Amino acid sequence: MRPRVLVVDDDPGMRAILREFLAREGFEVAEESSVVILDNRMPGLKGVDALALVRSRWPELPAMLTTAFGGPRVEEQARRLGAACYVEKPFRVSELIVQLKRPTARRDTRAARAPERDSGTDG
Repeated sequence: MRPRVLVVDDDPGMRAILREFLAREGFEVAEESSVVILDNRMPGLKGVDALALVRSRWPELPAMLTTAFGGPRVEEQARRLGAACYVEKPFRVSELIVQLKRPTARRDTRAARAPERDSGTDG
């Protein structure tokens, strides 16, 4: 089994460069530009710890935490760390899609409004 790497970068060129380099070195590469889905219970780094890293590096990137071993305490921690949403397993795929569209839509709306703020007009 090849080691897997998730490359998260909004620049498609950078993702392509990293994908090619890492694939040549024997890694299986997944890419994402706009949403991160983290499982909370993983070997090594827990999802909430990865969430904290994502939030510190990419504060505007929507991140979702999923877990089969959650509850109110884990949900509160995810929200406190800035998760756009929290979904407990097992979940319906349709629920996941609805949740994914919400943070992405909020991010796209903010980005669409940014030029208006920078225009210098008061209207």
